[in-house]
Amino acid sequence: METNFQRLVEHWPLSSISGSLFPLFEAISNSIHALKESGARNPFIHVYVERDESQTELNGDGFGSAYPIRSFKVEDNGIGFTDAHMAAFNEIASSYKEAVGLGGKGVGRLSWLKAFNDVRIESTYRDDHNFFGREFYFSLPLGVNREQRAAVSTPSTGTSVTLNNSLPAFRERMPRKLDILAREICRHFMPVLISSNPPKIVLFDGREKLDINVSDYSSVESTGFELAGAQFVAHHVRIRSPYERSHNISICADGRSVAPRKIEFIPNKRLKDDIGEFYYHCYVTSDYLDKRVSGHRTVIDLPQEPSLIEPVDEKSLNEKIDEVVVQHLAPFIDEARTARAAAVEEVVTRQYPEYRYLIGADSDEIEKIPLGSGQKEITNHLAVAHAQRLKHGRARLEATLKRFEKSEEIDARKISEEFDNVYLDAIKAHQSSLVGYLLFRRKIIELYDAVISKSGGQFEKEAAVHSLIFPRHTSVEGHRDFDDNNLWLVDERLTFASYIDSDRDISAHKALFDVERGSEPDIACYFNFAFSSDQDKNDLREVVIVELKRPGPLPSRNEHPYSQVVRYIRAMREGKWSHDGRKVKADNSTRFYAYIICDIGAKLTQDILEEFQFLPIFGGSEGYYNFNRPLNAYFEFVPFEKIARDARRRHKAFFDRLAVPAGNGGSPTR
Repeated sequence: METNFQRLVEHWPLSSISGSLFPLFEAISNSIHALKESGARNPFIHVYVERDESQTELNGDGFGSAYPIRSFKVEDNGIGFTDAHMAAFNEIASSYKEAVGLGGKGVGRLSWLKAFNDVRIESTYRDDHNFFGREFYFSLPLGVNREQRAAVSTPSTGTSVTLNNSLPAFRERMPRKLDILAREICRHFMPVLISSNPPKIVLFDGREKLDINVSDYSSVESTGFELAGAQFVAHHVRIRSPYERSHNISICADGRSVAPRKIEFIPNKRLKDDIGEFYYHCYVTSDYLDKRVSGHRTVIDLPQEPSLIEPVDEKSLNEKIDEVVVQHLAPFIDEARTARAAAVEEVVTRQYPEYRYLIGADSDEIEKIPLGSGQKEITNHLAVAHAQRLKHGRARLEATLKRFEKSEEIDARKISEEFDNVYLDAIKAHQSSLVGYLLFRRKIIELYDAVISKSGGQFEKEAAVHSLIFPRHTSVEGHRDFDDNNLWLVDERLTFASYIDSDRDISAHKALFDVERGSEPDIACYFNFAFSSDQDKNDLREVVIVELKRPGPLPSRNEHPYSQVVRYIRAMREGKWSHDGRKVKADNSTRFYAYIICDIGAKLTQDILEEFQFLPIFGGSEGYYNFNRPLNAYFEFVPFEKIARDARRRHKAFFDRLAVPAGNGGSPTR
């Protein structure tokens, strides 16, 4: 079987954008292997840079380092090109290096001809007690050519590989400055540089010389970890070289970095320990990875999902590495997190209070802000997060509304879950923006219309309307989380209550003491000051009760809604109101307001209104009212339709200003 050598090179997956230095790395890797085979006491690798000075130097430093690189020459004092090495070089995908424990795939040299015109190899090696020199060229289309071999008198071994005449696409992409070359070599071969007896790598560029000094990589520590039964080692390196510019994680194979990535969860600036400043790099090695590196050494072949055959997947490995890194850098990360939290608080408190909801105790948004971010970056991040939540919340509400509109019946349990999962998650984002919140309110009005217009079945409208107006079986105080409700549908002022309790026995109301069980108002709003003034007084000034009855005829039962609310009021008057740790009697001066929301047209409702002499509001279309003087209580029977109608009226001016329709249900002035 014959091999088309030129086609092999053409199909080598080497990008001029990301792989411009890969051929150089391959030459250095061969030198490292040659040094290991020779067991040299003082191993060295010299890299010589030859530049194309025919072009005009831009931003030069006087040493020509801004000229593009034409050629590299890599020298070592390794074992040399013996007959066995020459045979392996002539064989594509040779297993020689694997057989002698050096790893390798036997194809890396093809990358040389992907980026350079030709390669010249000169070497001396020892055969028994004699030394020989070998020289040949490696080029397209034949591969090895012009080979010469002869005995030499020099009693030393080594190899020189010259990568001649870089091709234009790669030449333009190669970094030109020597310090950047040094940095990239360090990153790629760090596992070798921190091993025992590493080679001394020196870069030469005309009159300029740069040592890759192992002392620049002090404080090397290692942490072993296991994942799905496979063993890994994380090498923690603190790089003190002035040429390093970022914190990195590299997954390695056969002593070389294969999959590097920047660390995003710590600031991209030097950290500081007792010795001085440094950049942190983590190099992960494992026999497991050595076996799974691709033939071209550009990727580690790990599945996206774990399986019985391949239990280690890419995502799990990266997450485990991040965990190990976070643990190792905990002191530095904790300090940066504290600084980030302070910076975010400064932005939210002094500049953008509308974003405060994004950094609440139940939010992980602050963790998504990169450590070390300044005020501008923090503001930009919060603005994007806010916009995303507005869009997401509005879309979810729209989808919920469409489902309700299409359905014949609505399950009370399901609708409560929708409100808990969809509505409460969306409302905070919308309330931070007036425009978004007005659009949100319009959808809530439409949703209310949809709920009360549906037929019965297993759907309990009382529970559904209750959940929409205020979450059931909950309580809030001190204006905490008062925004997580729609009490504004009934009365905008209710959100200023000192304490609100919903659908719980009054004996469990935190605002009350010494009350008997058996009374459970739907919603009770406690005020220790009047709506308009007297905010500094401690007594219980007002209580607003919202009682909801299912749309449609009221069921016949022993106690009608008016008697229920009267019983609630009497029970509350017998109790005490807690304010700032003190118990204050709820006396006769406490005013009560009761909204009984129900179907006004039902016969039982009309009987109640007549018996207790309720007066009509605008002929009864807007409800009925009564004032119970002995109880100091104002009662109002409110039609379900009036809630949405009044809400549209109150918002009409805002909707008109925003050119937003007032919602379903006709004209808001009707």
